[in-house]
Amino acid sequence: MGSSQSNETLEFLEKDGYYYWADFEKTPFAEGVSRYAYKGTFHGQGPSRGDRCVVKVFKQTYAKHITEWTTDIAASKRAQELAEQWNVYKSTTRPPRFRIPVIAKMDKLATFYALGFIPISQTSVIGVNEYVAIEDFITGDYEKFNSNSGWVNRNGHLFASAFSHYTWHKTNGRELVCDLQGVRKGDSYELTDPAVHSLNRLYGMTDLGQLGMDAFFYSHQCNELCYGLPLPAGHVRHAAWFGQRNTSYTFEL
Repeated sequence: MGSSQSNETLEFLEKDGYYYWADFEKTPFAEGVSRYAYKGTFHGQGPSRGDRCVVKVFKQTYAKHITEWTTDIAASKRAQELAEQWNVYKSTTRPPRFRIPVIAKMDKLATFYALGFIPISQTSVIGVNEYVAIEDFITGDYEKFNSNSGWVNRNGHLFASAFSHYTWHKTNGRELVCDLQGVRKGDSYELTDPAVHSLNRLYGMTDLGQLGMDAFFYSHQCNELCYGLPLPAGHVRHAAWFGQRNTSYTFEL
């Protein structure tokens, strides 16, 4: 499984039912508060062979165990479930689709094919027994449409605000999908890394609970795609950190 890139993985089972392995670059092309993102390539016998991918790795100062990724995957899956319901509720020319990552474990000593990665000694970012995530690379101009603290891209993106509003309504005020980011294509919104606010704080470090929902509605301006959706009754709380463009985390508040 040689390659000109720096890091390689063992085989893992993708959502299309085929086994793949991936190689990815030594240097990240992007980073957030808690993670690095690396460009890579799928290899194997399935239809995704040769396609580009993204490998996401927690920074050293953050937990790198399966529980951290489990909530991320749950948020992506929940966002996709609600996107499918939105696509039935509101037939738009660009339906949203969320990328759902595959989780893999770093495993230097594996002697059999399993979910796992081979750590490369020249990088201190990735280590043995850590978990990383792989997802399809989204080509195109990457944009952020809203954040998880009430910031909204007002540059003509009616969809993001209306979709977030819809998810709150559809779940009877128990959840709200936000932090929408990705690429607006001709026939879809291809999205990644959503946040889901929930009353029970089920979705990890970007789930700000009821206060996160308040942040959304504090700045929300209904548009034509919101027609017929109710608003929260009563007073919406405000906090000083509302309206940040960057993703907010529970440990920062």
